[in-house]
Amino acid sequence: MDSLKEALNKSPEFAQLKVISKNTLEPFDVNKYPDPPDKSEKGIRAYNKELAKKLPSWLKVWFQSEQKDENDPKSVIIHRHIKVDFLAYGYHFMNKTRVESFPALSEGAIYDPSKGTWRTFGKGEFTKTTESRTTKEMLKWGLYRESDITGARRFLQRISYNEEYGKRSPFDENQHPELVAFANGTYSILTNKMQKSSADNYMLNAHEYAVDPDRDDCPETERLLAAMMGDAAITFEEFIGYMFYRSYRPFQAFLWLYGTGGEGKSTLIRRITNLIGRDNVSASKPADLANGDRRFETANLYGKEANIVADVGSDYLKSTAVIKSLTGGDYIAAEFKGIQNFKFMNYAKLLFSANEMPAFSDHSSGFADRVTVIKMINGDTRHTHWWDKFDDAKMDEETPRFAMKCMHMFAKALKSGGLTKPDSVVKASQEWLDANDHFKEFLDQYAEINLNDDRGEASTVVTAEYKRFCQDNNYMDKTTTQAITKKLDAYGVKKVSSRRGFDNDTGSTRRYIGLRLTGSLLNPRFN
Repeated sequence: MDSLKEALNKSPEFAQLKVISKNTLEPFDVNKYPDPPDKSEKGIRAYNKELAKKLPSWLKVWFQSEQKDENDPKSVIIHRHIKVDFLAYGYHFMNKTRVESFPALSEGAIYDPSKGTWRTFGKGEFTKTTESRTTKEMLKWGLYRESDITGARRFLQRISYNEEYGKRSPFDENQHPELVAFANGTYSILTNKMQKSSADNYMLNAHEYAVDPDRDDCPETERLLAAMMGDAAITFEEFIGYMFYRSYRPFQAFLWLYGTGGEGKSTLIRRITNLIGRDNVSASKPADLANGDRRFETANLYGKEANIVADVGSDYLKSTAVIKSLTGGDYIAAEFKGIQNFKFMNYAKLLFSANEMPAFSDHSSGFADRVTVIKMINGDTRHTHWWDKFDDAKMDEETPRFAMKCMHMFAKALKSGGLTKPDSVVKASQEWLDANDHFKEFLDQYAEINLNDDRGEASTVVTAEYKRFCQDNNYMDKTTTQAITKKLDAYGVKKVSSRRGFDNDTGSTRRYIGLRLTGSLLNPRFN
């Protein structure tokens, strides 16, 4: 997209108004500027011409004479006129400070050229920022008129409104999610090159350290990761690199660090938070994200590169729908307090650590495919000298190079189409999924499936058995016949009307054909 300044330049209305900014002007109080000594018409014209050279393009100050008595040359009165040209001031303001608003981001955002990134406005912040900056600039010229300040602000609000993106904003479906802002410029993950910063990149996340695309050596950090997670370090580093990529479109995944306690997961997570930057990280717990009653929670992730939480509790995940939406490259509804509801496309990568993994009841492939679990291998390091083997100062010094290493590794994963998952990661991920698949556990203990058998158990019986199984084990799962039918459908078991039951069960009813109970918590025939 052309920058707003380029768009103004192309507009015929603004082409006539464009005036080159006078950068060498020294501000002064125009109210105290001396009257022209020569009060003749010619003298005043010359005086006004010289005065105009001392003023910015948006400020017009001129003197005009009025002779009260035609017969008395000394009755000339000098009038001082001061006018702010809102159009010229708007161009001047936008040339120095770019602000924009969008249908999907009505409060707007402001660009910081020193960082190469934008900052979104909170409620009423557009007005406060533009009026404050306008006031400070006009005060340098001795001006403080409400009409000038509000007039300039209204013009800026109107000219900065960008309808090009429709109901979305450029910070969501960004055309260049591979660009990352660092202290020494913008880095492209795809080309592995630095480039000049530009407002048209529409980036929200700045990183306060400089990077070198040719330097990704970080031996001390990699030695720590190898000691903590073994061959799973490659998955971890690729995922950290993924945090810098502002999209979930390549592949959907969220990461858990799991260990029974004392491995240093929280220490590692603090290091990653510092790497990404605290301003670029939110900290919403998975249970809160999965709780539909916490309507402001998802908004915390807006404009963040990562959502990182250490020591997550084992709270039950009521619904995984929000987590799937957050990691799916889809638009999701959000709400800030006091600001109208909006939709955004999340790109914050989810990283959690836990001593005990939370329970959930979503056994869909859409959720399972996103699950990535790394099991820590270093054990409880508390009350030991385990950490003495690693040099914190070296790892701090390696931060920019570790960031580059992770982005390089992610770039390779991007080309291959997914994160690298060694057997240890696949196993740990599947263990969590299996531990939460209570229906599979029920089938393993109390049933068998033979799809070649045309007999089946009554759906009411299976439902009652599974309800009792969940009650006895304090499991939270959906136990309705409808939910069970859906679960069995994944195994190829269908529910049909039939008289073909087992033993003496020959009544016509809805049955799960091919499913046979091998044990029971309710029926004495199995005892």
